Amino acid sequence: MESRSIILGSSGFIGSHLLKMKNSVGIERSSMDLLNVDKLPIEVKSTDTLIYAAGIPRSKSNELSDKENNIKMIKNLIGSLRNKKLKKIIFLSSVEVYGTKPVLPINEETPLDPDNKYAEGKIVAEELLRDSGHELCILRLPGIFGNRSSGGFLKVVMNRYLNKQPLRLENKGKTLRDFIFVEDLVRVIQQIIDENLPVSLLNIASGNSYSLLEYANLMEVQDIELLNSSEGQFDLVFDNRKLLTELPKFEFSNLTSSFNVLKAAANG
Repeated sequence: MESRSIILGSSGFIGSHLLKMKNSVGIERSSMDLLNVDKLPIEVKSTDTLIYAAGIPRSKSNELSDKENNIKMIKNLIGSLRNKKLKKIIFLSSVEVYGTKPVLPINEETPLDPDNKYAEGKIVAEELLRDSGHELCILRLPGIFGNRSSGGFLKVVMNRYLNKQPLRLENKGKTLRDFIFVEDLVRVIQQIIDENLPVSLLNIASGNSYSLLEYANLMEVQDIELLNSSEGQFDLVFDNRKLLTELPKFEFSNLTSSFNVLKAAANG
């Protein structure tokens, strides 16, 4: 029986890239509104992997109502899978569950300390899915960038580069981040599925954190203003030994090459 990857949220930024995976099937909001429906539009099989890339992202809104709606969508999904068997559910969570004051470097054992409604909702969703009885793989994502990205710091940087506009960086641009190319995320998920890896929780991180100024320079932004204020700034640095143990042959894309792909697509 052929194995499929069923992608919930296939019209979104990450979901649209996941559709490049082999034997992938997309479920868009137009065919299943998870806020109002608890019945999948397709019949799932025991060989299928369901990838949850749906929900309301923090870049759109971060209100209590959004948290409640994201939780409701997970409950409706679980309801749609009642009495059904799957190979695995892969849930795309967020490293925001660790909050803004984690002890660095962050690993999968770092205590959860969310400081926004979006992250609180992700934690509840993880717990609900763990209790659903299905085999579960939680992937906690940092900033993901790539073609058709709808938001985030690197989207801002790209816009400044394309429009030749100045970029202002707090904390003199020293704040550290570990951004991941969306194509790398797709390869991680494909490998987990192909090798049927028994991964229950994984932070998707390269283990190499760069300053925001370094990212801006890699994108060749010409006009950068470095501000002294550090209010609200915090670093994200990861210990990714678990990822390297689970996927020992995996190599993340070269950051410069990834940015060149973005610039070529944006200029083309």
